[in-house]
Amino acid sequence: MKKVLLYCILSVLTLTFAACSSDDNGGDNGGDNGGNGGASSAAFVGEWYDSTQGEYIVYKENGTYYHRITNVAMAYEEQGRWEYHPSSAEYTEYADYFGQTAVYDFKVKAVTDKYFVLSSSRLGENRYEKVVDSYNLQLNGTVMVSDAYRTYTPAGSTNSRIATIGSDGVISSHGEKGTTFIALLDPSSQCKVWVKVTVGDDCLDLWYDYVSALGMDITSVKNLLGDIPTSVSDDGLGLFYKITPNAKQRIENTGIYLNPKTMKVEQVELMFPKELNVISQVEVEAYLKSRYFPCEILGDGYYITSEKLSGSEAVVWYDKENRSVYINDAKLHAMPDFTMYRGYTAEQLTADFGDLYNDKPIFYLRSFNFDVVMFSLDDNGKVEGYVLGMNETTDKNAVKAMLDEKYTYWQSKDSRLYYIDAASAEYAKWLIIYYPANETVMFTYVAG
Repeated sequence: MKKVLLYCILSVLTLTFAACSSDDNGGDNGGDNGGNGGASSAAFVGEWYDSTQGEYIVYKENGTYYHRITNVAMAYEEQGRWEYHPSSAEYTEYADYFGQTAVYDFKVKAVTDKYFVLSSSRLGENRYEKVVDSYNLQLNGTVMVSDAYRTYTPAGSTNSRIATIGSDGVISSHGEKGTTFIALLDPSSQCKVWVKVTVGDDCLDLWYDYVSALGMDITSVKNLLGDIPTSVSDDGLGLFYKITPNAKQRIENTGIYLNPKTMKVEQVELMFPKELNVISQVEVEAYLKSRYFPCEILGDGYYITSEKLSGSEAVVWYDKENRSVYINDAKLHAMPDFTMYRGYTAEQLTADFGDLYNDKPIFYLRSFNFDVVMFSLDDNGKVEGYVLGMNETTDKNAVKAMLDEKYTYWQSKDSRLYYIDAASAEYAKWLIIYYPANETVMFTYVAG
C-alpha cells in the first residue's frame, strides 16, 4: 500500500516492468533499439497500454499525448507534451498539475515495435506494450481480430464481463458497457500486444472496477488494497481504507463488507469527500448512466451492470445525501433462484444454507427484498419447490417487475399472478405463483 500511495503522489507514469522473452537490453525481431539511444521519436508514436496499472496512453506525431489511468490509487485523464532525445536516450513529459507544469524525466532502456521500457530512479522500470487495434462493439456483438494478428495467441481480457476473445480470434462483447483490453501473444517473440475494445461510451472510469472485487476473500482484498486496513469493524466483516483525495483520486474512503457465512465480499462502499471541487453529483450521475444501466425496478439512483437485473453481477446505488456509491452483489437485490436445489434432501440443503429451523428446511436469507425461503419436500424427502417470503419493506410492484423481467406471465386468478419459465405452458418446468397479499412467491416443479 505504501508503494501505491507513493506512486499516487510522485508520478503520472506509474508502470511496472512486465516480462517478455526478448532481452530488454536489445530489440526483439522487428524492434528498433535497446538501451543505446538510437531510436527515433517516431518509434513512440501510437497507442500503448500497461495492464499492471490500467494505463492507456496515446503519443501523437505533433508531440502531444493523451493519458488515461484507472487503478485503486488513482483515476484520471490528462493531455500534455512529450519529447524524446535520441542522443541521450532520455524521455521527458510535461503535464499540467494543479495549474503548474510538472516535468517527468526518464531514461529509455529499450524501444521495439511492440514495447518500450522507461527507467526512473524514483519509480524503477516502467513498461508500455503496443495497442495494435481498436474496436467499438454493441452489446453482445462480435468481431474477428484483424488478419495481421490471426496467428497470435489470445491471452485474456482485462475485463471479461465486457468482452473476451476465443481461440478462433473472434472477439465477443457481453452484457456490460465499458472498455477492456485484450492481450495477444506474438508466437515468434512471445511478446504481448493489445486490442482495445469499447462497448458503449469510451469514457474515463471515475474509480477502479470494484465490481471485480465482489466475491473476493480477505487475502485477495488485502492484495488489492493493502495488507493493513485503516480500520476494521467490531465484527471483523467491514474493512475500511482511507485515501487522500485529489484531482487524480476522487475516493476518500473505501469500505469492503464481507458475507458472514462465506467471508467473501458482497458489498463495496465508495465514500466521496465533502468538497465538491473533487467530484460533483453531476459528474457521478453522468458516469453512472454511461457505464451502467438505470434500474427502474429498484428506483431512482439504482444502476445495474447489464440490461436486466436478473442478468447483472452487481447493483450500483448512488446515495446522494451521504455522497457514497454502493456496489452490491446483485443477489442482495434480485429475486433468489433456488431451482437448482430440486432433488436435494433437507440435510444436503444445510451445506449451503446453514442449520434447519425447528428441523424443517426453512432458512433466513441475506437479501434486501426476501427474508426467508421455505423448501417443500416430496414423499421421498427431496425438494420439489420452495416459497420466498418477502420482508415488510419490499415494494410489491418491484417484485412483479422482477417476475415480468425473468419469466413469462401466464394468468391471474384469486388475486394471484401465475408465471412459467418457458414461452408456453407445455414446455414449462416451473410454475411461479405470486401472492401479493401473503407477500410470498412460490416455485413448484411441474415437468413431471
